[in-house]
Amino acid sequence: MTVSIIGEYLYPLLLPIVLWLFAISLWTYYNNSLKDRSSSCPLPPGNYGLPFVGETLHMVFQGWKFYEQRKQRYGHLYKTHLLGKPTIRIWGTENIQKIFQYENLSLTMSWPTSVRNIVGSRTLSAAVGGQHSTRRALMSRAFTNRAIQTYTIRTEEITANWIAKCCDENSVIQAVPETRKLAFKVSAAILLGVECSAEHMVKLISNINIMIANLFTLAIDVPGTGYHKAIAARKEVLSIIREIIKKKKSYEEKGECLDILSHLLVQCENGHLTHAEVEDGIIENFFSSVNGIPSLCCSTLVHLAKNPQVVEKLHQELKQAELLESDASLTMDNLKELPYLTQVWKEIIRIAAPFGGGFRRVTKTFELEGYQVPAGWTVIYSIRDNHEAEENFDSHADFNPDRWCNNKSDKSWVPYGGKGIRSCIARNYVSAFLAQFVALLVKNSKWELHEANPEFTRFPVLLPRSQLPVVFHHRKAQNC
Repeated sequence: MTVSIIGEYLYPLLLPIVLWLFAISLWTYYNNSLKDRSSSCPLPPGNYGLPFVGETLHMVFQGWKFYEQRKQRYGHLYKTHLLGKPTIRIWGTENIQKIFQYENLSLTMSWPTSVRNIVGSRTLSAAVGGQHSTRRALMSRAFTNRAIQTYTIRTEEITANWIAKCCDENSVIQAVPETRKLAFKVSAAILLGVECSAEHMVKLISNINIMIANLFTLAIDVPGTGYHKAIAARKEVLSIIREIIKKKKSYEEKGECLDILSHLLVQCENGHLTHAEVEDGIIENFFSSVNGIPSLCCSTLVHLAKNPQVVEKLHQELKQAELLESDASLTMDNLKELPYLTQVWKEIIRIAAPFGGGFRRVTKTFELEGYQVPAGWTVIYSIRDNHEAEENFDSHADFNPDRWCNNKSDKSWVPYGGKGIRSCIARNYVSAFLAQFVALLVKNSKWELHEANPEFTRFPVLLPRSQLPVVFHHRKAQNC
C-alpha cells in the first residue's frame, strides 16, 4: 500500500524529468549527426543547450561572460547552438588567420537571421561570391583616400563644435548619450550629406536604438517581441532615408560626390546598383557608424584621461607639427604623418575594439586544431579575445601606445576583420575619424572622469556600463 501511494505521487514528478532528459539527448544526437562523416576528426567539445533555442538565451542574458566561461572550460574551440544554428566559436591568432584565408573557399559571410533582416538582406556583408566582389568594388569608390579627405574636412567642424559645446557646459555631462549625438551628426553628414532636422534626428536615434537593442534575438515576428519592434523601427528608418534621397541633388552637381550616398546614387544611376542596394548600404553603414563611434569616443575619453603622459606627448607632437594654431586643419592628410598619434589610435582600437567578432557560414568542411568544422555550420571568431591574449600583446591590459613603435604586432591586430576580402570597407575612414577625434580633443580641451575606473559592457558593443559622466574644460591657450 505504501509503495503504491509513493508511486502515485512520484511517477507524475519523474515522468516530465525523464521526458526532458530524453528530449535533451535527442537534441544532442540530432546536432552531432550534422557533422561531416567523411572527416576522421571529431567535433570540438561543447554543449548544444536547450532543444530548439540552444544556448541563445544564455548568450543574451550573460553577454560577454557567456563566451568567457566557455573559453575557460573548453579552450580555443568549442561547439554550441546559437540563434538557430549549430556553431563553433574560435580563438587564437593562427585560427583567425586561417578563417581569413578560407574566405570564399570554405567560408562565406553569414549573419544570424535577425541581424540580416534588421540591417538588410541586400547589404555588402550579406552578398556572397561574385556578387560580393562586384558590389565591394563599386562601394569602395566611396572610401578612396580622396573621398576620406573630403569627409574629414566636414567632420572636423562637427567634432570641434561638439567638443566646444561640451566645454561650454562647465559641468558634468553624460558622455554615452552625448557621443551618440555626435555619431548621428557625423553619420548624417558623411553618409547622407545633409544636416538632419531635429525631428528626423529624434526619429533616427530612437529607431536605430531599438534596432541595436534587438539585433541578436530569435527572428520571431510576433507583435510584442523585440524582433517585431526592430523590424518596425527599420521601416521608419527606411522612410527617412527615402525622403532624403528624393530631396538629394548633390550627386548631380558638377559630378562631385561629397558624401557616401552621392557615390552610391551615381552607381545607381549608371545601373550598377539597385535602389534597394543603395538603401540597405546606407542603413548598414549608418548602423556600424552609430554603434562604433560612441564606443571609440568613450574609450578614448577613458584611456587618455587615465594616461595624462600620453595626452602630453600628443600635445607636443601637434605643437611640433604646427597644428595647434587656430587655423590649422586637422584633416586626414595632415594627421597621417604624425607617428605617435597613429600609435595612440591603434592602441585605442586594440584595447577597446567596439565589436567582439564576426560570423561566417562553412561551405566546405575544414580542420582546426585537430577538430572538424563541418559544412553548414556557423563559425564565430573573436576580435577582442585576440587583442587580449598575452601571447599576442605583452601586458595586454595596459594602455601602451609605444607597443606600436615597430608595428610588429600587426598580425594579431584584427579590429576590422583582418585584411582580406571581408575586412571592413570603411576601415580607413574609421581610422581617420578616430585620429581626428583624438587630435581635436587634445588640441581644444581637457577633461576629467567623474568615476576613476568605469566598467564597460561588452555586448553587443563595447560601452561604459554607466553613462560615463565627464567634465570638459577649454584649454586656456593653444600652447598650454
